[in-house]
Amino acid sequence: MASTTIDMTASTGLDASTGAKPSIDLKPYEDALRNGDMTIARDELSKILADVSKEWGPTDPVDRHNIDLLRRRNDLFEYTIFLRDNYVQHFKGHLDFGSDKSLQLAKLMIDSAWHEHEKGNSAENGPSVQLAEEICEKNPDHRQTADVLFNVHYTRAAAANETNDIKGCLHHTEGMIKVCSDVGNAAQSHHEFPEIYPALAHNERGIALVMNAQYDDGVKMFEASIGLYNGLPDYWAGMDTNPRTNLGFTLWVTGKPIKAEVCLTSLLKDRVAKFGSDDRESYRTGRVYHGLGNVYYGAIDEVSESWHKKALAQYRDTIGSDHHKTADLCHRVAQHHLRRREFNIARTLIDQALEVYAKRKLYRPELARTTFLKIKLEAEDGNEEAAAKLLQDATEMREKVLKDRGLPVAPNPDGKPLVEEDFDDLVTFFTR
Repeated sequence: MASTTIDMTASTGLDASTGAKPSIDLKPYEDALRNGDMTIARDELSKILADVSKEWGPTDPVDRHNIDLLRRRNDLFEYTIFLRDNYVQHFKGHLDFGSDKSLQLAKLMIDSAWHEHEKGNSAENGPSVQLAEEICEKNPDHRQTADVLFNVHYTRAAAANETNDIKGCLHHTEGMIKVCSDVGNAAQSHHEFPEIYPALAHNERGIALVMNAQYDDGVKMFEASIGLYNGLPDYWAGMDTNPRTNLGFTLWVTGKPIKAEVCLTSLLKDRVAKFGSDDRESYRTGRVYHGLGNVYYGAIDEVSESWHKKALAQYRDTIGSDHHKTADLCHRVAQHHLRRREFNIARTLIDQALEVYAKRKLYRPELARTTFLKIKLEAEDGNEEAAAKLLQDATEMREKVLKDRGLPVAPNPDGKPLVEEDFDDLVTFFTR
């Protein structure tokens, strides 16, 4: 029997820091800048870049979602922004770093942008990605340029799929595939280009295709990504978590729940073997729980609720209560409490989700969707006036989303009342 209570406030999240605060000496740079010694100031900024990069450390693509890594870097993040802003304001275009140092800066900018993305702040990382791209354009033949350019597209593609930007996701995943192809076709390639990148590219391309309702092609891309992971010399079972999770969600959303369950259950077994039961390595096990909850929803609701609650707890412990992914699970768990007419708990969860979504216009589709769920809550709780007002709000938000996407904005082309599925269709498949 699924529990009817849930801890509404427990959250660790990504804002926690681990380890001692870094000691980065900014004074020599600031003194040179204040004295107008710009060449010296540039050299001092270069030293800061070296110090921050050393403290930041390399990023293994497999560890990009690792919570301990992200928390360890929290106190360094402000220095990456300091470097970016000072370089752009005082040196870019006239006192540039040399090519090696420029690429070091570009790699740090990409890591910094990804750090923001993991915290749910994809909209804020644009300037860092832009600087990395500009450095690539100025250094097209550097051995690290292909790596950085791939990650420019990767970071933008990931942000696009998290914010329902279908066109952006299609464009940048195509860019990821192209960079991989260009590197693969280069005779005696001198590029420093990790073998895992084609696997990452095919996974992201699969997401873009499913978002664009090209389901069969998306499935093929996920399967290709899984195959590429399996071919890596250092492969371990579960390394391919992302494409297998996305494949599971796609099978579910296309009406193949049994295949989805097999896919996700097998993946969970691999993750337990690697990280232990109920791991907090990253939010990714929470995604598997989320998918399994969806598979059982409407079929075995108590099992579905148990998985959704596990996902919510896992998200709160890893990415925190203020993340949009956590809000997605507040929506899901609220549906279970609403089913049992536990209106107070459902209301708390719905309001938590709405608060998160309302912070950014990018999440208008999610805001509309959860607002529509609140209509159901108010109507069943006897608050007809509140339900009517919310229906107007949700309808207007839905029409705005459809208009922005160039789609028909009629409330419902069939003339039928709007239902939850009309709002589910607004959001990325793995958000549902």
